[in-house]
Amino acid sequence: MTTLERILKAQKAPPAPDAPPTLGRPRTARGEAVDMVAAASGVTPNAVRRSLAKLAEEEAGDPAESIEQAADLPPPVETWGVPVEHLAQEFAEIRIVQAAMDEAARATKAALAAVKALKDGGKLSSWAFLKVAPALSNAAEDTRYWRPTYLCAYCKGLVHRRAACTGCAGVGYLGNTAVEGIAMELQRRGEDALVTGPKGTFMTLEQARTPAKAPAKEIELTDQDIAASDEDIPF
Repeated sequence: MTTLERILKAQKAPPAPDAPPTLGRPRTARGEAVDMVAAASGVTPNAVRRSLAKLAEEEAGDPAESIEQAADLPPPVETWGVPVEHLAQEFAEIRIVQAAMDEAARATKAALAAVKALKDGGKLSSWAFLKVAPALSNAAEDTRYWRPTYLCAYCKGLVHRRAACTGCAGVGYLGNTAVEGIAMELQRRGEDALVTGPKGTFMTLEQARTPAKAPAKEIELTDQDIAASDEDIPF
């Protein structure tokens, strides 16, 4: 809700109980509020609407400025002390996901509390509780478990390693309780941070940032290839 919309809402008076019905298309609360502000300000409703649109545009701000402000915020996840400047735009999305999942967690918790009131009721109440409570409990646990909380401890978000990372399935992040079984080597921080290497080994970030070179292809020559080569020798 923009600033002007809040003002309009605050100035919106409740309808009079004996007000005559409005003919034609019903007026919205927003339209009535615009008319009230226009009348009180001595301007036309269209002027109020233009001011409302301009204020909304100003509050939206410059996208580049928003990105810069977001970059000044602390990372929304545990980063293990590794460089994450290249993930600034992803962090903006993570904050949205976290806010949505937090809201879902609150709603699920409230729903579960409401359903628990049926537990000690009659036969129908108990039946409803047994049918719904387990699903709500699982939903609450999933919401807590999958809330993005950590930069992937296995690939540390490195672009050329994340796509093939089995630890985060290519997402780059882990949930709230997903690190409980992670090896202590992968929980090292900063310059000592490690990522998973081939065949259960570990690699430093410097080693991981260097793409592995493809092994040289071995060419097997047959007797026929050797004979053909001998024919080209001029002696």
